Amino acid sequence: MTNPDLKVVADSDPVMGLDARYFTDRELYRRIVDQVFYKNWLLACHSSQVGKPGDYLTLEIYDQDILVTHDRDGAIRAFYNVCQHRGHKLASGSGNKKLLVCPYHAWSYDLRGQLKAAPHANKVPGFDSSKICLTEIRLENFLGFLFINLDPDAAGMDQTYPGIRDEMFKLCPDVEQRKYAYHHTADEGCNWFVAVENYNECYHCSNCHPSFAKGIIEGAASYVQAHAQRRGLVRHQRRGLRQLFPVAGNIDTVLPRGSGQQLHLAAARGRRRARVSQFLLQQRRSR
Repeated sequence: MTNPDLKVVADSDPVMGLDARYFTDRELYRRIVDQVFYKNWLLACHSSQVGKPGDYLTLEIYDQDILVTHDRDGAIRAFYNVCQHRGHKLASGSGNKKLLVCPYHAWSYDLRGQLKAAPHANKVPGFDSSKICLTEIRLENFLGFLFINLDPDAAGMDQTYPGIRDEMFKLCPDVEQRKYAYHHTADEGCNWFVAVENYNECYHCSNCHPSFAKGIIEGAASYVQAHAQRRGLVRHQRRGLRQLFPVAGNIDTVLPRGSGQQLHLAAARGRRRARVSQFLLQQRRSR
């Protein structure tokens, strides 16, 4: 896919920041939602959050309501959280149930998404509940993390992110034995570009997080290269692999391999605000 607003930048080329229209233009916002959030793998939850048959969990991706279920046969699936009758939101929050019952007309579905019962359906000629099912969404269990993709034609996680599975095993050999421990969410008064950029650079670490900079990462390893028009490039010098991330403030970030020990999920809740969620894992306790 070719995007006329984006281009591949060689290592020797100066990297410029995003134009202001990326933060204010409604059409660009719509395209970003469609191309970035609706057509990429997004972290939904950890498998331990729906670890038992009957468990379910709901989430939102912009205006799309999503439902993750663990059915009685042990399979974990994702669906659009929409009743097939009148489009009412089917479930909220999380919990454990045998059936998911729509609060509007009481249509009930099992955790495989199959309609099991509808009031007075026997009075409707030709009504066949076996042909009615929630619309399924692609889901992959990636080392215990459940990722979803609203694009049915997208390549799988390993194909999309080659080598990441091995890198995660190097960082945390027992990653598949870990379980969900803690979840923190904060609403930020900024565009989601700004929120993500803040987590992908450590140019500010020595000033704002001195203990982190001394004990975990070298703040001096990040620096600004001046370019024309008073724009700059923040560079990390550690570990070699350089990945560019779009950010605000006329600065682009270069992220080193293995620089983060946690997974971050960032999703915008509007053009001017972002919600950044972060969760940590802990070792499973042996029984």
